[in-house]
Amino acid sequence: MMRKAELPQLPRKDGEEKAEELPLMLHGVEEGYGTSATSLPNSVHTPSDQAEVDSCYSWIVVMAAFVLHVNIGIMYSFGVLVIPLSEDFNSGRGSVSLTGSLLSFMASLMSPVAGMLGQRFGFRFTVFVGTILQTLGIGLSSFSTQIWQVYITFGVIAGTGTSFAWIPVLACVSQWFKKHIGLALGIAVAGVGVGNLLMPPILQALIDYYSWRVAMRWLSVSVFFMNSAAATVLKRRLHTHRKLEIGDLFRNRTFLLILIMGGLESYGHLVPFYHIVAYAEDAGISHSTAALILSAMGVASTVGRVILGWLGDKTSHTAMLKLSGIMLAVSMALWPLLSTTALLLLFGCTFGFFAGSFVTVLPAVLSQVFGPERIASVTGIIYCGFALGDLIGSPITGWFYDEFGSYTWGIWLASAVMFVSFVFMYLVQVPANNNTTDLKT
Repeated sequence: MMRKAELPQLPRKDGEEKAEELPLMLHGVEEGYGTSATSLPNSVHTPSDQAEVDSCYSWIVVMAAFVLHVNIGIMYSFGVLVIPLSEDFNSGRGSVSLTGSLLSFMASLMSPVAGMLGQRFGFRFTVFVGTILQTLGIGLSSFSTQIWQVYITFGVIAGTGTSFAWIPVLACVSQWFKKHIGLALGIAVAGVGVGNLLMPPILQALIDYYSWRVAMRWLSVSVFFMNSAAATVLKRRLHTHRKLEIGDLFRNRTFLLILIMGGLESYGHLVPFYHIVAYAEDAGISHSTAALILSAMGVASTVGRVILGWLGDKTSHTAMLKLSGIMLAVSMALWPLLSTTALLLLFGCTFGFFAGSFVTVLPAVLSQVFGPERIASVTGIIYCGFALGDLIGSPITGWFYDEFGSYTWGIWLASAVMFVSFVFMYLVQVPANNNTTDLKT
């Protein structure tokens, strides 16, 4: 019978707690440890782990991740397509918003696969596969003659591609930073905010002068060239084929709290991004001005990602996560009471600021709790928990409008769910002394 490999422990400072061990599975013969299941200490890495973190190359990775996140911003720019698609296919807003929700759903659902592929085959390869799928899905959607075809192309195919181009990038940045991980992630995911700033007016202009179909074709070409260029500089710092034992992960209290919290928060996270344009138009605001409100949300999102990411480095990423959670729930509850351009702009900037910071500090918390060597797999599984909320939140809000002629009750339902999310968020605690958590408790 094969024995467990006995691995040396790295020296610890006096008084420092021993890092807890995480059971992992080795696939194939790696580092001479054999193929049996074994328990590896957190301190053991492959030789490539010696690559310097917080280095100049680390910031090059951040810039590449920023570019990739610009195109991930299509999830937050779907609002400008709701009315054109509704008119073209003669469908209700609930049915049309299901398209964007499917994209977000698939991006979350396929996260474990994206994490596994990134860990097994490398971040660059996985992102390129995602780029191909995004390009095909967005481009093919422009030839749809029925709404269900848009569900498959833009929702399922492009959504899967978005996951493959998203999760490995978060993992890659997390591996290359320690001291400045919050700021680095903030700058990287700020690309989503920039995409949210630039895409709505560009797409709206293309829709106004041509059609939504031309807009989608332009978007598919943009995604291909920008993502392909950015992916070339991505590489792993931690080369490992180790796989988390899922059973231990799901028995861990901290993991379950974050998983439930994220699943509930995702219900309302995209609702304003998908419905703010239509909501504003119903309030008598012009379509172009409504699109600018959506762009302003993108600007605020960009600022929030960087500022609260930086503050998380200086204070606590967990505290910034909780601040974002309560502010998202409160601002969502106030939204139905607003109807003027100025107040909707204020709401959009507030919600965008904290929505952006939420998606920045969460990966930083995961890296701190579970360790950078596990970040690809853990992030993938956590983001998979977002899938159901991503899928049903915006369509249910749209269906409330279709049924009652008002967004009010749909928005307040989303706010209530986000308040429940905050309760679970409040219970999340990060291990002391920066030790990674014990997945057996």
